[in-house]
Amino acid sequence: GAPADAMKKVVFIHIPKTSGTSLVHFLKQHIPAFFVQANAADQLDSGDPLVGRVRDLADVRRALDSYGGLALHVDSSFEATRRTTDYRSLAPLLFEPENAAYFRQFSVLTMLRDPYRSFLSSYAFVKRAKERDPGFLPDLDLGSVHAYLDQAHPNAILHFLLEPQLAR
Repeated sequence: GAPADAMKKVVFIHIPKTSGTSLVHFLKQHIPAFFVQANAADQLDSGDPLVGRVRDLADVRRALDSYGGLALHVDSSFEATRRTTDYRSLAPLLFEPENAAYFRQFSVLTMLRDPYRSFLSSYAFVKRAKERDPGFLPDLDLGSVHAYLDQAHPNAILHFLLEPQLAR
């Protein structure tokens, strides 16, 4: 094992709309070979060798064996997001009992954000996405902020914190 004074590798769980991108930039600057899971195809276009697809537990293990740390995005837009209930993440793998011993060797970090500010940021993000692609979340009414608030839609922070079975 590593000496007791050696820094553990970092696994960062990037919850959307929590300023996680800023923390990812910080981690990339301060942790050598910090790998970032791409959550959209356009991220791969930059050609950054430290950004790539991470699809399953085997990919997570390979990344953590080969790199100084790993950022896992809580949601991914590689697959079409067509319903407000769509939710795709590898982050729950960290909390499955059969993986607990493996992930204990890492420092696991995440960022949280004031729920009101997160809600407004999410509303603005979804509104921009729907303007670019009218087929994005077609069942979600964005007629007003109040309409958005009243609808069942995933709040990534609340979903992450309140999910009783993180493996779901």
